[in-house]
This record gives sequence, C-alpha cells and structure tokens, in this order.
Amino acid sequence: MTKTKMDKSVQITLIIVLGVLLLGGMGFMYVNSKNPTSGNTVSATGQSTIKAMPDLVTVYFNIESTAATSKEANDKNAKIVELFSRCVNQTKLL
Repeated sequence: MTKTKMDKSVQITLIIVLGVLLLGGMGFMYVNSKNPTSGNTVSATGQSTIKAMPDLVTVYFNIESTAATSKEANDKNAKIVELFSRCVNQTKLL
C-alpha cells in the first residue's frame, strides 16, 4: 500500500468515527431533554382522600300547584309549605 492510499483510508475512518460520535452525542442530548431527571430536580406524586361529615347543607324546593284561580293555587301551596315545615321541624333538621 502506498502512503496516499493509507492516508485516504485513515481519513475515511476518522470521518466515520466522528460521524458516529456526533450522532451519539446528539442522541444523548435528545434523551436528556425528554427526561429532565438530572440536575436540581425534585419530583413527587401522590393521592389523598379525606372523608368528613358536612357541616352545612343547602336544599332548595319548588312547590307548584294548579287550580281554577290563583288564590286557590296559592292556598294549596301554603298548605304544602306548612306541612313540609312541620315535617322538617319534627325531624329537627333545622
């Protein structure tokens, strides 16, 4: 082998080695950018469940009655509200 052929083969080998190192370095940087676990990073995960009795409940009711006149419907509603209030007071919910 002559000196020029050896020089060319050494040059080609160096180009291939540098290419492989460059691609490896780029792959390493890509992987580290996707997983930032190195450096000053703190990660934590968790789950918690708390069971407690409620101390406030809000309940809304609508009472609707139909009758021949508005006074009759109003009187029906008043009776229903009165009965409902008595039931709630007897159970001591309020």
